[in-house]
Amino acid sequence: MIHIKIDLDTTLQVPLIDKTLAQLVTENFTKWPTQATCAVQESDGGICWWSSPVSDVKKGMESAAEDGDLTSILGIGNMVTVEYVEYNNQAICAKDWKSGLVTEEEFSSSIG
Repeated sequence: MIHIKIDLDTTLQVPLIDKTLAQLVTENFTKWPTQATCAVQESDGGICWWSSPVSDVKKGMESAAEDGDLTSILGIGNMVTVEYVEYNNQAICAKDWKSGLVTEEEFSSSIG
C-alpha cells in the first residue's frame, strides 16, 4: 500500500530564477488583465493579479510577510486571476517574489 503524506503546514517554494517579477511579467504576458491594478507573486510561483488599490496590496504584502498569505488579507474577491510561468514544466519564482510588485503602468511602459 502506498502512503501519501500531504503537509499543509509547509509552504511550497518553487525554484527561483535570476529575473525580477517585472521581467517575468513583461516577457511572458502580452495583455494586462482587465480590472487588475497590480501583480505580485506567491511562493508557489503563482502570479496573482489584484483589483485592490496598489497601496492596499503593498500594505497587505507587509502583513503577509508576518501573518500569512495575501489572499486572506485582501480577500479572494479582489483577486482577478492567477497565472504561472514555467521553465521545463516547472513553475518558477522571480528572485524578488517576496517584494516585487508590478503595476499596469510599469507593464505598459515596458512592452510599449
